[in-house]
Amino acid sequence: MKMLLRGIAASPGIGIGHALVYRAVNLNSLERDVGDLEDEYRRYRNAVERFCTLREEKAAQLKAVGAETRAAILLAQAEMIKDPYLAGQVEGRIASYRSAEAALDEVCGSVVRQFLRAENELTRERASDIRDVRDGVLRQLLGVPEVDFSNMEPDTILVADDLTPSAMTALDPSIVAGIVLCRGGRASHSAILARAMGIPTVVGAIDALAWVVNGETLVVDGIQGEAYLEPDTAEMARMQEYQERYRKNRESLRAFVRKQARTADGDIVQLMATVGSESEGFLADEDGCDGIGLLRSEFLYLDRPSLPKEEEQFQVYRRFAQRKAGGPVVIRTLDAGGDKRMPGLSWDWEKNPVLGCRAVRLSLAYPDISKVQIRALLRAGAYGDVRILLPLVTGLDEVRGFKRLVEECQAELEERGEPFRAGLPLGVMIETVAAALTVDRFAQEVDFFSIGTNDLTQYTLAVDRDNARVAHLYSYYDPALLRLLKWVVRRVQEAGKPVCLCGQAPADPLFVPLLLGLGLDCFSVQPMSLLAARGSISLWTKEEGRRILEHALGLVTEAEVHTLLENCVRRI
Repeated sequence: MKMLLRGIAASPGIGIGHALVYRAVNLNSLERDVGDLEDEYRRYRNAVERFCTLREEKAAQLKAVGAETRAAILLAQAEMIKDPYLAGQVEGRIASYRSAEAALDEVCGSVVRQFLRAENELTRERASDIRDVRDGVLRQLLGVPEVDFSNMEPDTILVADDLTPSAMTALDPSIVAGIVLCRGGRASHSAILARAMGIPTVVGAIDALAWVVNGETLVVDGIQGEAYLEPDTAEMARMQEYQERYRKNRESLRAFVRKQARTADGDIVQLMATVGSESEGFLADEDGCDGIGLLRSEFLYLDRPSLPKEEEQFQVYRRFAQRKAGGPVVIRTLDAGGDKRMPGLSWDWEKNPVLGCRAVRLSLAYPDISKVQIRALLRAGAYGDVRILLPLVTGLDEVRGFKRLVEECQAELEERGEPFRAGLPLGVMIETVAAALTVDRFAQEVDFFSIGTNDLTQYTLAVDRDNARVAHLYSYYDPALLRLLKWVVRRVQEAGKPVCLCGQAPADPLFVPLLLGLGLDCFSVQPMSLLAARGSISLWTKEEGRRILEHALGLVTEAEVHTLLENCVRRI
């Protein structure tokens, strides 16, 4: 039956093939009588041990073939189930004569509900990882085999309600032409893995399982977020042409893998990666980058019911510092609050949390939590070029307050005899108008700057980008933002301090000439945008960018700026 299924674009590309509908096994029969508590504890611990061993063995196999992203997620799951809080909760329920299966299901269900209540998409998507861990251990307890996709035929389009990260690692990207999921979002580990494997993927296609039948022809458009079921001849020809055009474009961008970003007249641009997990860090290394321009450290606080300990944070930061690709690693301190409600953290309800106790304000309000992270950062600094970045700063008192915490942490580490690097470079994010207008004063206190265009646009234009009623007003093409960016960059350059621009803007081919025109020579983009950004940068000279910028600054509406850039755009 011909039909168009709409969803969310999760991994770019065009996949054409035949549908294979996958329905996960329902793991039930969890409640049963418990006679011997020690035997039940032993059953649970043995199941956890077998689960971790399987994950570690699979991760080693993936690492051996260069699939670092997939391996990192499996290793993270093994660490997740070992969390002392989680283990304590499960064994506490077993002590009340609950079966190991029922105890695990109940505890994981509670954690999943915590995640699903979060306003932030990234936090909500972590619920699938907890479900995956729960199901993996339940399989060991119940004797149910792992998911097996080894017998799939070439050009398979996999259709499912959702796919766990462990199920994703079992897929062969040379066989799977596309994926359509009823649930999930762009931030889920399944979506991240699909991008790492280069499998065109659409998520959030709610009705897919209701309509798709095994063997039907299916076309996945992972660029527009659509899937065509039983397309007619004209649609199929159009999608085949689209697939070939996309393939040629991606092939042309392969020329930029691990190459230095340069303008058309040869000026070097430092192109960094913005990442929110270790797996995204591996993705960035695959295409090459000059370092990690922004590591969102809150990912460490998401997949768990309790706060991460200092040693765990240190190990993660150290691994980033020792990346084979090298380069600086700019780690943003915990950016919680606002729309990022973290399990393990609690605070009073706020009427307007985006303007409330969040980011650096929260860090200063909870110094004991902050100092755990700071000590981990200082220790990791002994292993590479680690730099600290403060989010949502509005005044110098916040920077000075954070510096006092750093001094206290250095003294504590000295007393403990721990190796660390004193005086890690400290930077601030320019995300508010207050920080933008006083950037020259900040330059006397910090070592570098990062311009966060996403929040700076939101606060400058007073637009909630997640509010559908006003989202159309959110645009970094707005002349007001261009003027503010010009002011910030000029003041920072006068102070002789380095500045990097992050967010969606540096990955936009329309916006790149304006950024070059501003004199910026450092951008940070998501891993999947590295090649495209490198290609866009190569098409322009800074002088050409300056001319377009001056023209744009003379315009008065966002629409006029957008039209100007559309008329000037160049593509690979």
